[in-house]
Amino acid sequence: MSGLQIFREDGSLSLGLTNKVIKYLGEFYTQLGEQQYVVDDRIIGKNIAIFYVSATVIKTGQYQANIFPSKVYTSSNKICWEFLGNADINSKAHIPESYTVYRCKFVYGWY
Repeated sequence: MSGLQIFREDGSLSLGLTNKVIKYLGEFYTQLGEQQYVVDDRIIGKNIAIFYVSATVIKTGQYQANIFPSKVYTSSNKICWEFLGNADINSKAHIPESYTVYRCKFVYGWY
């Protein structure tokens, strides 16, 4: 049987899509320094699946310290994301002199 299974850290099943179909709802991009949520009323009360698709380098320093979302989650009618350590590219807070900032693409749907 094929499908998708995602497990929690304790080994328990968090998401099992071996016999369910996901209905595509949309896509969004994450980037440090821009709005950190999208609003979609269609996700209210639904089981939402969010998938990482790709990343594009948009800014680099001398060496590599990756800056991409460390957490993506839903809250009511919003899909939200956070960056590790509250990094701020403008004030350089929590960002080493050498870094790489990514613009990440995600798709989402309900099952």
